[in-house]
Amino acid sequence: MTSPRQIRSTDPADMMKPGYVVEIDHDLADELGAFVEDAISLEDAIESDIDVEEPANG
Repeated sequence: MTSPRQIRSTDPADMMKPGYVVEIDHDLADELGAFVEDAISLEDAIESDIDVEEPANG
């Protein structure tokens, strides 16, 4: 949602203009670095499971 003083745009060139709110698609956002993949690797996940105690049956 934009305030009355903001201008809504879909042009990436407007991103650095004060007062503009730019809506971009997922692919462009990913290209621009909006999403950072910082999850642990599968190997690290498996290794971290080694010291987990099994739940008691009962």
